[in-house]
Amino acid sequence: MGSAASNKTSPHLEKQTIKYTNGNRYEGEIKTGLRHGYGVYYYHNGDRYEGWWENNIKKGVGTFFYKDGSLYVGQWENNEKNGLGRFYYRSGDKYYGNFVKGKRNGKGCYISHDNSKYIGYFKSNMKHGKGIMYFVKGKIAKEQWKEGILISSTFINEDDDEYNDFITNESSNIDNIAYTNKVDNIEDNIRYTKKHL
Repeated sequence: MGSAASNKTSPHLEKQTIKYTNGNRYEGEIKTGLRHGYGVYYYHNGDRYEGWWENNIKKGVGTFFYKDGSLYVGQWENNEKNGLGRFYYRSGDKYYGNFVKGKRNGKGCYISHDNSKYIGYFKSNMKHGKGIMYFVKGKIAKEQWKEGILISSTFINEDDDEYNDFITNESSNIDNIAYTNKVDNIEDNIRYTKKHL
């Protein structure tokens, strides 16, 4: 529960500032008393969410700022990271790819702070299945993982057939550039929406 101050922004939505008894605060649109539309939620611990809501639930696209400096921008479903997103870790690592129920799942690209890069499959935040590892010094390895455990790793060249097959058939829509561009579109959508509310 909390106290609210409001002003009309549309026939169906109001823009309000709501202060909750636990120290959290919401500034944004509501519908029938619920967070609905675009809004910013400030957590008392320093975290912050900016994005879309549906009946008090994070849903759509949004950005979550963690107090430790980590950042997620992407799609949400049922209050969890779900769909395409980008996560910047405090360590300097980055992940572009799919999320399911808040975890890295499916196809993705993980770039470590030393600029080594893994493109492949994930399951519950762990590497799982086929992948290609790009090492800092230029070497490339075809890898097979099972729930975070490396099963096999073979160095290959970019002109190898198996490398080209993987890039063509498996990696065509999970490479760094593709995900960067798609998530940039999400960020542009958020910025546009905030500007025109």
